[in-house]
Amino acid sequence: APPDQEGAYGLRIGDEDLAFTDHQINDPVVTLEQILGLADARPKDEFDVYEFRHDGTFTRLDAAATVDLRQEGIESFLVFRTDRAFRLIVDDERYDWGIRRISGKALREIANITPDMELWEELREQPDRKIEDTDLVDLNHPGTEKFYTRTRAWKLKIRQNIYEFTASCITARQALEAAGFDLKKGWDLVLVSASGRREIKIDDKIDLSEPGIEKLRVKTS
Repeated sequence: APPDQEGAYGLRIGDEDLAFTDHQINDPVVTLEQILGLADARPKDEFDVYEFRHDGTFTRLDAAATVDLRQEGIESFLVFRTDRAFRLIVDDERYDWGIRRISGKALREIANITPDMELWEELREQPDRKIEDTDLVDLNHPGTEKFYTRTRAWKLKIRQNIYEFTASCITARQALEAAGFDLKKGWDLVLVSASGRREIKIDDKIDLSEPGIEKLRVKTS
């Protein structure tokens, strides 16, 4: 982030409850020692510091680490005591995490979850919740928080029905086959998506990764 008019760089320091306070520092490259000093964390050897990015990335800083505040998106840090460990389970595998909250992205990293899989939180008295990269999960509940993965489903609406596919890119032919259309007949196809509305041919590709649910309008030629 750029400095202010007085040449100071802004950063936010939060605790395990994600309560952040704003700070200013004149050095564009900040050290672990400086962050702990701004947070008034004492004794310093009892605290950990994590860089926390907007995309949900948590990165633990070691004692010799430095962070360049001039880089885009590097502004927030978490400081917390190292005397606690929160246990969680992903697909029956146990993991320990040092702070009360964890992002979906951090969960994916520690459990090595591939992009083609969805991540879900197993809830007790309400429907299970799909966890996105930027979602934050509170681990400070009674018992061990449990998560599971399943193959990602990509959705396409054809007429009044929604169909799911395991691939993010399909052809119109595959879509019509899934919906039970007779491919021997002629069909006029219009794809409606976040990028607009366009006519397509039966062997054209449909990108299902765009925001929202794409719609395929089908009429007899």
